[in-house]
Amino acid sequence: MAASIFLIAPVALHRAMFRLGRKSEVVDGSAQQAKTGMALLAVALVGATLLALDVALPRTWALAIAGGIVLPADGLVRRTGPSGASAR
Repeated sequence: MAASIFLIAPVALHRAMFRLGRKSEVVDGSAQQAKTGMALLAVALVGATLLALDVALPRTWALAIAGGIVLPADGLVRRTGPSGASAR
């Protein structure tokens, strides 16, 4: 639920603030909300995957596979800067 809110919020922010001439604030706020929404969505997806795998496989295997999903995702999040652009 929280991921949906953070991913939809930039639309409302844009509608409310763009006409006021606060473009930089709209862009910065929207980028941060989108990044937060994507992180929350990743947590939800990994949690759902872990739940399904825990039912189908032994818990050790389920945790290992879920951990294998988290590590690359964490690397992608850390490589992007505050605006979502590559920080290289």
